[in-house]
Amino acid sequence: MTMKCRHCSKEFRQPKSRVVNGRAKFCSRHCKTEAQKKWTTNYTTSISPIRQIQSKDVYWAAGFLEGEGCFLGPNQSRCSHSVSAGQVNQQPLRDLQDVVGGRIRLARKAKPRSNIFQWVVYGARARGLMMMVYPFMSNVRKDQIRIALSPVRAVG
Repeated sequence: MTMKCRHCSKEFRQPKSRVVNGRAKFCSRHCKTEAQKKWTTNYTTSISPIRQIQSKDVYWAAGFLEGEGCFLGPNQSRCSHSVSAGQVNQQPLRDLQDVVGGRIRLARKAKPRSNIFQWVVYGARARGLMMMVYPFMSNVRKDQIRIALSPVRAVG
């Protein structure tokens, strides 16, 4: 099948099996590498909060994370706590980053021409954020935060 490179727009041929599996996106490894650099260069940013946290910021962050957040604790594959949120629109993530810190990156392309950005914060900052928003969360989210913050039990 004839495909068009997502980086340089050059046409190239690929077996149908690669196209069906979604792997025929670039004409070469060089184009894939250059495209990945372009996608990630501007999106990984500082982990430091820019301004002092106010109560209205805590309420806003709690509401945003209630709908879009993911609260995870350490396990065998993750070494630390994390809080993350994904969005097609990058601005709410930038607002969250201004309040709490963390990093924003391009997570994946949902559809052609539609990027999904992911904000994430790890470690002590994630634990602090979980405890800060806990009183404002629904019972389901409170349970998730409780599980994430509970001590890790050894398996075996």
